[in-house]
Amino acid sequence: MKKIVGVMFVFFLSGCNVLSVFNITDPTKETNVEYLLGLGEYYIQNMEYDKAYQMYSRAVELEPDNAKALEGQATAALYKEIPFTNVVLAIVKNNSTLIPQNGLYRAAGLISSNMLTIMQGKAKGLDSNDVQINTVFFLIGNLWAVFLELDSNGNGNVENDTRDLFILNQDFTIENNTTNRSFVDLAQAGITFQRRRPLIINLLDYSDIALSNILGQLQSEQTREFFASLTSGFSAIRSSVEDVLQMSGSVTNLLGNNDPDSITNLIGEGGYAPGDYTTFTNDLASIGITNWLELTNSFPDLGGGFDAISNYFGL
Repeated sequence: MKKIVGVMFVFFLSGCNVLSVFNITDPTKETNVEYLLGLGEYYIQNMEYDKAYQMYSRAVELEPDNAKALEGQATAALYKEIPFTNVVLAIVKNNSTLIPQNGLYRAAGLISSNMLTIMQGKAKGLDSNDVQINTVFFLIGNLWAVFLELDSNGNGNVENDTRDLFILNQDFTIENNTTNRSFVDLAQAGITFQRRRPLIINLLDYSDIALSNILGQLQSEQTREFFASLTSGFSAIRSSVEDVLQMSGSVTNLLGNNDPDSITNLIGEGGYAPGDYTTFTNDLASIGITNWLELTNSFPDLGGGFDAISNYFGL
C-alpha cells in the first residue's frame, strides 16, 4: 500500500542522531513532520503498528493536508487490525470469515476518510488518481458501507450480532433479521439509517469514481484481469449494500406510517410489551431517543404517533 521511504534519509534531513529512533517516547512533542514520517516507516517495516500509528497521527495533527501522513496513518490503522492482503483474499474468495469484521469496522472510517481526502485533491504530496489510494478506498470504503448498515443498533459489533436488523453471511450477502422486531428495535435502526444514509451513498458514489480512476491507469492485461476478479468479488457486497438501503427505506417508511393501528401493533411485535409509558420512554432513552421530538424529527410522517402511543397506554 505504501512505498517504503529510507529511514536513514529522513534522519539526515531532520538532523537527528540515528540512535534517537530508540529514544522517542512521546511523539506528541515532536514537531518535525519528515522525521515523524520516517519513524512511521521504520515502525511499519518492523511491524510495530501501534507505534507507527502514533507517529503518523502526530504528523497528521501537524499537517492535516500532508497526503503521505494521511496514507501512513491509514496504513498503520489497517495493519493494526488486519493485513491488507487478507482483505483482498476475502473478496477474491468471497469469504467474509477471512477478515476480522469488528477490527476492520473500527479502522475503516479513518482509512476511507483519509483516502477520500487525497482523492478529492485536498492533500499535498500524492496524486488524487494514485492507483493504490483509489484501490484502498474502493475496497475499504465499500466494506465500511456494509458495516455501517449492519450495525443498526450502533454498538460497534457487526459480527453475528443478533440484535442487529441485518446479518452478514459468509458469502457477503445480507440476511434479513427484521421479522418480529419491536418498535424500539425499529426506531433505533430507523434513526441510525437516517443519519448514515448520506454517508453510505457518498461512499458508493466515490467508489465508482475510484474504480474509474483505477481502470483508466491499469496497463498490463494480467493486472486488469486480477482487478476484474476483485470487482467480480465485490458484486455480492455492492448488491448487499443496495439491498439494505432498500430494506432500511422500508423500515423508515414503516415508522413513518401515521396509521395509529400500525404504530401500536409495532409496539407489541417481537414479544416487546412495556407495562407502562415510563418503561417505554426509558427503553427509548436507552437507545438514544430521549424525547418524542427526536423521533418525529427523523420521521416527519409520524405525525399521529404521539396520539397512538397515548392511546396504547391509556394516557
